[in-house]
Amino acid sequence: MIPASEYEKLQERQNAERLACLEARKADCLGVVEQLEKRIAELQSSLPAAEKDKELAAAEI
Repeated sequence: MIPASEYEKLQERQNAERLACLEARKADCLGVVEQLEKRIAELQSSLPAAEKDKELAAAEI
């Protein structure tokens, strides 16, 4: 049988490892979100030009 103090130490170590993994996943996810937000901003800034091109193409028909 494992003494309670040793068991608690093992639990704390496991929890610390799990927390580190979760924090790494969170950082990865936040990085992806930042990339997507930048891409959305780029696309939104080019939207007015695309709408003008669409209007010009429709006017030519």
